[in-house]
Amino acid sequence: MNRTEVNCPKCGTISRDDIKIVPRADNPEPDNDRKPTGNPPPIGCTDVERLSEQPDDYSRLVYLNKIGFGPTEADILVRYMNEQKPVDIALELGIPLGVVFETIVPYIDAAGTEAH
Repeated sequence: MNRTEVNCPKCGTISRDDIKIVPRADNPEPDNDRKPTGNPPPIGCTDVERLSEQPDDYSRLVYLNKIGFGPTEADILVRYMNEQKPVDIALELGIPLGVVFETIVPYIDAAGTEAH
């Protein structure tokens, strides 16, 4: 092997010209179990109040599941309530940013504020 070749454990010896180096994601394997369930159910002011009364994230997830949110939508909303940015939520969950906004916009509307 000379300096223009690289030894790959999967591909064998390959030319450096055929290699592209890109930043690696924290979790390179997509989580195929996280699928949005579609449009999240409507959320009202009462639900926002009850969510804020929950003692921890697990209780919030359980409450959201009880009112009809799927696991992905509930996770998105809890992360948003913990002041995580929508772009970061989408990147960490490996889902489109639009799905994040479809989930958080009704919450923002019901809460009556953009920053909770």
